[in-house]
Formats: sequence, structure tokens, C-alpha cells
Amino acid sequence: MKFFWPGLWLSVFLSLAIEHYGETAILPKNYRTLSSGSEYKTPSNYSQCLEILSSYYSSERNKFLPERLKKSKKSVHMFMRAHPPLFYEILIGKFQLDSRFQDFFKRTLPFKGVIVGDMHMENVGAKLNKKKLILGVNDFDDLTKGPLVYDLIRHLTSYSMALPDSSPKEVMTQRFMRQYLEAYQKGLQRKTYTPSEFTKKFLAKKNKELAKKMPEDSRYVDSALKKFREKKEPFFSTPKVDFAELQRIVAELKLGTITDHYMHIKPSGGSAGLKRFQLVVDDQSTIQWIEIKEWDMASYQKIQGKTSSPNQKDFPDTEPSPNFQERIQWIQSYGDTTPSPELVSIHNQNYLLRFKNPYEDGVQVDDLDEKELELLLFDQAYLLGIFHGSLSSIHPQFMNALAPFEEVILQLVFSLKNELEQIHQASLAPK
Repeated sequence: MKFFWPGLWLSVFLSLAIEHYGETAILPKNYRTLSSGSEYKTPSNYSQCLEILSSYYSSERNKFLPERLKKSKKSVHMFMRAHPPLFYEILIGKFQLDSRFQDFFKRTLPFKGVIVGDMHMENVGAKLNKKKLILGVNDFDDLTKGPLVYDLIRHLTSYSMALPDSSPKEVMTQRFMRQYLEAYQKGLQRKTYTPSEFTKKFLAKKNKELAKKMPEDSRYVDSALKKFREKKEPFFSTPKVDFAELQRIVAELKLGTITDHYMHIKPSGGSAGLKRFQLVVDDQSTIQWIEIKEWDMASYQKIQGKTSSPNQKDFPDTEPSPNFQERIQWIQSYGDTTPSPELVSIHNQNYLLRFKNPYEDGVQVDDLDEKELELLLFDQAYLLGIFHGSLSSIHPQFMNALAPFEEVILQLVFSLKNELEQIHQASLAPK
């Protein structure tokens, strides 16, 4: 049966905590831009990897960098997901200046809008929408404005790395590329779309679990509290100065009384080093699990428009970076959630407050076979088209600009994959 997925509810995680004066985003003091005197060069050993990766984050977050590298040893796909700014530095600092791809970029970069920023195959999952789980993008740490084509390139690069055994060049053919763009275009135009059997089974299983414990049922509360109390490792007691701020926020938003809480800081992944406060809040009628997560600057913002190449004029990027209020408005206008996420401040740092749901779950691609992975990719391309079309006014010529470059896009994806594989190998052990 064909159906359309309207009003997708995206539970959004942004990471945007940066030095902030009014509504102006200031780069971290230790930030090294591509225009600071040297062009991008492929890191060839562990120390060079540390140097380039540490340039993207604050000294506090860089304490977690060795652990991030350790956790991403397993695969280049994990490595790419753990370091989103590196992807953009390679894309902009190397391949955007490559003569093989310059015509493609000249024709596609002018089409801009709100982008996911960290679009990869595991940033999609089951999200609650009007008491039913649907498939939607579930991680927006890097939500920003930029060239729409960047989301497509990153998504396809993720797929090329997630393939279990086959060579990407054998699977990712021109016909494959055409199917991907067709699914994406259907999403842009909000046309009826038939999801794959894989996606149908995934959602059916999740909705069956949800049906046993609906949100108004006391068993739902028990399940949420049980998952909360499992506590994400590593967890810490909430510092008193932070807890006072949390109490202030909960009181100002009239959410109720905090009855349990802890602080979690991920040691690895793209959001490593950011504080996440987990709260149980009781308003006498309902019990809510709330997460208040620190925000960091979006990865593309750290790299955008920075190149010391004389070809910089070919790819101008003068559009100002969006501020935190713009980002939260995108979430609130696109989502279909009650209550909606909120932008809050703790000690002059920006945080995102959102309501957690124990039945929301991400898609894991490690155990998928080649066919399942391909079907999921096309479904995700449709969802990406919906996302772009919902938050931006997309010029109809964008798809026309993409059409002649199916083979070029694939060549670019393979080149990105090879570059990231080289860096991943260099990062495996100190030398």
C-alpha cells in the first residue's frame, strides 16, 4: 500500500555551544581555519591526525579526542561519523578545488537551504508522531544553512562505508544514483512514496512494542523511568551550580519538580565532551523524562568558505551563519511535538531542552545485508527530500543541476571514501 509521511516529527539534537555575544557566533579561540595560511593536507600519521582534529573543538572537548579515536578504530564509517568537521575540511579544502569536480560544484553550490549537516545512515530512526512511530532524522547536532548537495554527498559517502563486503564501485552504479535522486526528488515534491519492506517491518516491530504501553498508560511511565535509571555511561552527579540552573529552567518553563537527575558526558562520537543533563520531572499529573544537552557550533559553520586557494572566488559563501534562535525555530516549525523543544541557557552556554521517549530508537546498519542497506538508503533519500523541502524554498532547477552529474557524484563519493580511509589508517596508533 502506498502512503505519504506528512509532518515528520524529528526529535532534534543540536550541538551549538560556542562563545556567544548577543546573537553573534564567535569561533573558538583555538580554531584553525583553512584560510589561516595553509591549505588542506592529508594527515599521514597519528600526531598529524590529532593536530587537525583538535583544531575543531575547545580544549575541554579535546580531552576526549584520544578516546574518540580509540572508539572509531572499528571502521572508517565510525571514524567519519565521529568527526564531522573533517569531512567538510576535506570536501571544501581538497575536492571542491579539484578540476574533476569544479563544474559540478559551480552548478550545485548556489542551491542553499537548511541542511542536516551530519547526514549519515544511522542518523535516522523511529520517532513518535501522534502516538505512532514513524521513520525520521533523529540527530541534528550540525543543523545549519548551507549547500543542499552537501547533505546528499555525505549521505552517499556514509552508505559507501557501510556496505558490508561489496566494493562500492560494483554496487553504486549510474542506475543506483538515478534511483537515489528519484527518491530524493519525490520527497522534495512531497509525492506519494512506497517505503521498502525493510522499513515497514522495522516500524511494525517498533509500533507493536509501543502499542503494549501507550504514553497515557502507567506502564509507559514505568518503562521510561526504568530506561532513565539505567544511566548512560559514564554518568556523574549533577554539580550544585548546574543543578541550581536546572531548577531555575524547570520553574521558568513551569514543567514541575525535578525528582531525579544525573549528568552524562559522552567520551566518543560527534558530541563527545558535551554535557547532557538527564532529569525526571513531576508536574503532579504526569512524569516526564527530560534531557538538556549542551550545544556546539555546527561542523559546516567551522569550515564554510575557508580556503586559501586562489579559486575561492569560484565558490563564494557570504551568507551569515544562523544563530541559535533560528535553529530552534526550524526545529519547532518542522516538528510535530507537544511539548516542543526549547532553547535554554546555563552559565551563558546554550542548551537544547527536549522530552525523551523510551520507544524511539535509531537504525543500526552494521548487521544489514547489501540489499537491506540499499533499500534503507532510498527510503532515507526520500526523508531527506522532505526535510529540505519543508524548511527551505528549493528552486526547481536544483534537480536539473544534479541530473548531468550522476557519475561525477559517484566519483566524488569514492574519492572522499578513499581519503577518509587513509586518515583513518593514520589515526589507528601513535607513531
